[in-house]
Amino acid sequence: MIAVIERMLMRCESCGRGYAARRLEDETVHLLGGKDACKCGHTAFSELVWDEVL
Repeated sequence: MIAVIERMLMRCESCGRGYAARRLEDETVHLLGGKDACKCGHTAFSELVWDEVL
């Protein structure tokens, strides 16, 4: 079993909507809830850094 090494926030590169995600030991990132696309339909995400949130 692959362990979770980091919890993170991801932002849709199209509409900006944010999603909770997990980075696994193998460096893959998975959105929580089994989602693979944003509600707007796009599948490109970038990591949301805390400095951008505050």
